[in-house]
Amino acid sequence: MASVAAFVRALVVGAFFVAFFTGALVLSWAVLPVVQWRARRLPEVERLRRCQDVVGHGYRLFHFGMRFMRALVFAPRETPLDLPAGAFVLVANHPTLIDVTALLAMNPRMCVVAKPELFRNPAVGRLLRACGHLEGGSGASMEGASVMQQALDRLAAGMPVVIFPEGTRSPPREVGAFRRGAFEIALRAKVPVVPVFLSCDPPTLMKGQRWYRLPKRTARLVAEQLPTVAPASFEPSSRALAARVHASLRQRVEAFNAAHPVVDEVAAEAAGLVEGSHG
Repeated sequence: MASVAAFVRALVVGAFFVAFFTGALVLSWAVLPVVQWRARRLPEVERLRRCQDVVGHGYRLFHFGMRFMRALVFAPRETPLDLPAGAFVLVANHPTLIDVTALLAMNPRMCVVAKPELFRNPAVGRLLRACGHLEGGSGASMEGASVMQQALDRLAAGMPVVIFPEGTRSPPREVGAFRRGAFEIALRAKVPVVPVFLSCDPPTLMKGQRWYRLPKRTARLVAEQLPTVAPASFEPSSRALAARVHASLRQRVEAFNAAHPVVDEVAAEAAGLVEGSHG
């Protein structure tokens, strides 16, 4: 019976991901072009915000469906963030595959620095551009300078920017090394840094884990805002600022791990605590 239940839950999660990309196709090719056309006489920032609002409704619907079917519990309406007015740089750890949708379900009016391959995806590429999200580039110096300038332009226009400083999903139950780009951008723009701690218990949809390897207990994703770092309290360098925020997130991760030991076999495998099959 347990294997049948696990199979059914995997089918449900798979169906939600199919629905997600189907919805993204409809938004990208049918809905957002209409939104852009109707807002064509408005300033660019307002056009981007209108597209962000529409897509934000889609993200909330996605998470509502996941929660309703007990595939994964995340309640964006019940997770208020006390965000600063105006522009800021939001940085977060990246434990699961759906962290971006979770953050934008809570506050869709933010621009995310995303991987280049997502911009080449026919389902989500047009959607990302319509909402003003930024292509992260390969890490080459010229591309890095371009991403930084685009982020600075967004912040200058009053639009918050979301960056995952690890550059990829977090190691299981850890925080990886931070790149300095997010903090250099905040320093240059003189905007607050808002750290957000994301936790998923039991661990699921992690880096290196097959999407269908689900824990026996329904996972719960939670977003917790840590103290905002105001520009007046910035360290003199982006390296020092990155180290300060990294230390606060690492401390929170360690406290969370101590309070939430992994007891599920599949979750333990996902967290790298036991050796298992990923086939």
